[in-house]
Amino acid sequence: MADPVCPPDKCLWSQSTSFCTSLRNANVPLDDKWPTLILYLRGIGNNPLLSQVEKNALQQVMLRLLHLRSYTNETYLATMRQVHSILNSKCEQKLQEIAREAEALAKEVATLLGRQKEHVKTVSEQVEHDIALGLDPKKILTGVRSSLKDLIAKIEQDTLALTELSHKDSLTGLANRRALEVFLEESVAMWQNNTTPVAAIMLDVDNFKRCNDTYGHAVGDLVLQAIAKRLDKVVAMLEGSNTSALAARYGGEEFLLIIRGSQAEAASFVAEQIRLLIETNPVHANLGLQGETTPPVAVTISLGISHLWHGWKNSFETNLLDAADKALYVAKQKGRNRTVAFIPESSTFLPVEPAGIVVYED
Repeated sequence: MADPVCPPDKCLWSQSTSFCTSLRNANVPLDDKWPTLILYLRGIGNNPLLSQVEKNALQQVMLRLLHLRSYTNETYLATMRQVHSILNSKCEQKLQEIAREAEALAKEVATLLGRQKEHVKTVSEQVEHDIALGLDPKKILTGVRSSLKDLIAKIEQDTLALTELSHKDSLTGLANRRALEVFLEESVAMWQNNTTPVAAIMLDVDNFKRCNDTYGHAVGDLVLQAIAKRLDKVVAMLEGSNTSALAARYGGEEFLLIIRGSQAEAASFVAEQIRLLIETNPVHANLGLQGETTPPVAVTISLGISHLWHGWKNSFETNLLDAADKALYVAKQKGRNRTVAFIPESSTFLPVEPAGIVVYED
């Protein structure tokens, strides 16, 4: 059978006349599925909806495939499973986080309802007791009204507590994605209305899988909680008349700090302080298990920074997070445990010089 390479002027797969030749040289079958898959993987870098980590992982899938030169049905299915896993990992992670948050909310609602039920029961028993004693109905009614006012006040407090809980990550207590979106929208509006500077610091725990594999997921969770507490301290230090900040768990072992106001211009310095704070303070992961002790767990983080820019044409929120994510990816590629800033005006990445003093003590 003749080699079904497309004519240069009628290529079925690409505008490049050398694409089919490249496939042939790699022994890729020019059927309906393999060229489509490889063309997709080759062009994945242009997909604005994927993070740099996801793009890199998909590119590695393509390179391994071309290196192995095995184009069986089994290889195709295995490759598609890899692609599916990479593309859906964040969705699955998000669903797990939503499930945890929903479970926490359900437990809290059950607790609050039980508390209110007990309050109503107490009021009812008091009324029956007063009636049995033959007290004045007006006094009984006054007591009921007072009790109902107390109940309404408690319900309002519980409602406020539930609202706050619905905006917190169930594991770390930081803001969740829902709260982050609200804060980002407010920040962009302030920036557009009065040019309030806004910066984003995205950070990711280095080699977190290795930490989980070495110490177990329970210790991994404690590491994330320790990092969250330190971010909370940084936020508290930043809060002032000209600055506000929000720390959020962005997903998995990834966190995000949004700074708006005067301190946003010093985001590189703040990021380095956070990096040093994590690096120089190992996490004491005491699980409280009898007979078990865990040595302090030393972890490092990589950070990416960017700021809002008027030159962006699409969603400012999306562009800000994407820019910080790109800078974080570069920090990972450069060796981890470092900070990189993305300058949108020039589309350049700048390494941030290590700071020498830890301002935010653990």
